[in-house]
Amino acid sequence: MTEEEWLTAVGPESLLKYLGAAGSERKLRLFGILCCQQNDDLFRGDKRLLGAIELAQRFVEGGVTEQDRAAVESEVYDAWEELHFDELDDYLQAPATLLSVKFDLWNAEWCASLTDSLGSEESGFPGQKSECDAELADYLRDIFGSPFRSVATDPRWLTPTAVGIAQGIYADRAFDRLPILADALQDAGCEDADILAHCRGDGPHVRGCWVVDLVLGKS
Repeated sequence: MTEEEWLTAVGPESLLKYLGAAGSERKLRLFGILCCQQNDDLFRGDKRLLGAIELAQRFVEGGVTEQDRAAVESEVYDAWEELHFDELDDYLQAPATLLSVKFDLWNAEWCASLTDSLGSEESGFPGQKSECDAELADYLRDIFGSPFRSVATDPRWLTPTAVGIAQGIYADRAFDRLPILADALQDAGCEDADILAHCRGDGPHVRGCWVVDLVLGKS
């Protein structure tokens, strides 16, 4: 894959394959969460399924006990047994996958592949695949940046102001503040074109955005 292909791919599958083992478990799980959130209306408002997606977001941050994780994972399978139907059978298990003790490339690819079934004629949601695939590819690029470019922070850029802004963006999902982060980094001496352009670009931006993670030291 070339950098141009990375930037223009309209589906997540080829991007995930290229990442291979370079994708951290945390970032891959965040991507899996986004896959589920894209179509959470298909969970029919079941609180067990929707609650698992919410818990997975806390699990990423290490704020969930093993007892709670296992209990909610079990509830998802209970819901699946009650609600499952042929076309979206696998999709109803996806929230449990988000709570797997280990989440790797295979899990991320499986979550992404669910858009295939959602976009088929048989599923009753024709045309949805292309829309979901394009959005998920954009999310992956926001989370992982470009694997063709090595970007590192200069400790001098990480002023209390810049780090504070990044922490607020991450905690509040306030991605409209990214241009403010760009200004703070630039004031601190950052002239990295990739970092500044990403912060000032149209996005989309999601939890795990590579620039915010870079400033906060998250992998």
